[in-house]
Amino acid sequence: MSDIVLLGHGLSNDGVKKVLEEFNQDFDYLELNEVNRDYKYIVKSPGIMFDLIKIKGEVISDIELIYRLMPKNIIAVSGTNGKTTITMLINHFLKNSIACGNIGYPLGLAMLKQYDYYVCELSSFMLEGCKYFKPKIAILSNLWPHHLDHHKSLENYIKAKEMICINQDENDYLIYDYDSPYLKDIVRKSQAKKYSFSTKSMLADCYLNNHYIYFKNKALINLNRLQISFDHDIKNIMTLCLVMIILNKSFKGFYNKYKKFNKADFRTQYIKNDIINDAKSTNPYSTIAALKKLNKVILICGGYDRGENLKCLLPYLDKISLVICYGASKNKIFDFFNEFNVTVIKCQRLKEAAILSFEHKKKENTILYSPMFASYDQYQSYQERGNEFNQLAFHLYKRSHYF
Repeated sequence: MSDIVLLGHGLSNDGVKKVLEEFNQDFDYLELNEVNRDYKYIVKSPGIMFDLIKIKGEVISDIELIYRLMPKNIIAVSGTNGKTTITMLINHFLKNSIACGNIGYPLGLAMLKQYDYYVCELSSFMLEGCKYFKPKIAILSNLWPHHLDHHKSLENYIKAKEMICINQDENDYLIYDYDSPYLKDIVRKSQAKKYSFSTKSMLADCYLNNHYIYFKNKALINLNRLQISFDHDIKNIMTLCLVMIILNKSFKGFYNKYKKFNKADFRTQYIKNDIINDAKSTNPYSTIAALKKLNKVILICGGYDRGENLKCLLPYLDKISLVICYGASKNKIFDFFNEFNVTVIKCQRLKEAAILSFEHKKKENTILYSPMFASYDQYQSYQERGNEFNQLAFHLYKRSHYF
């Protein structure tokens, strides 16, 4: 009789399955409703909530089990926003590395191959099932209230995120966003060597000054040569710089290497100069990151509500000319913007919202598709809705006289 059950089918546990088979370890692979006995180890799929598991046993994530079996050189990336792009960017600059984890390629499958570095994107769902996990480099890109439908409280969400660094010691490294207030308590708990980055304060280890990224008074990167302006893109580069410094990597050829990098699809992706597809946005904070550098925005948003609080948008309302909302959260969005005298239109589907955005657009407007909510009310993934918006925008662009 097996001591291990993989609970819930999916990519993560598919990776664990391959590893356990490699180790000739017996296990059961079951859905939640198929389990009828206790186990020593319960490896839960990331989407399964702890309170749904009624059997006895140590509940852990695939990340925790893989780490216990094969504690290799992991660069772990987490945060509310930016995880995927940072993971891809670091992997792009390193040699003999692999991007894995929540990015779509299970850590288990990656670990079965030999690399110098495993750059692993970790969601809060993965981290909440960790106990001894200890990456060599931990990265917290930022932290804002999110996934509260799953974690039930902000406190639980923060506790999940802190598992990326809580077990680190003085031989490990923690990179974090100095500007993110929710990270301060987490950072204090880690015993790792700490490196901070900021676009607002020169008190951070890595900071911004006159379009240059500095590390402790040494100029590293001229941002004018990279032609980027969004704060989150600058912070991604800062994070990369700190990883390169920790690993003692040369900055020679940095600009050419960066220009060859293709960031994650649908993250502030310019379709045209004034049409932006930010379909990867699943919370208001990611939409704020896009709004910061824009003005006179026609904002298209909506989706599945996981308990998002829209009040964080208040300082940025003057940047928005019109909101067009759709999907399951449309009433919530409409009520919020209407309360604060921002013109808002409700509709049912993204297609209708896109058509309305082009009908209302003037030359000075930027159309920003940044949903702020999860995709699951009408789509299987953010990629699906991102592709649909691209198709709609290209079609509507041909018919428009404002471009």
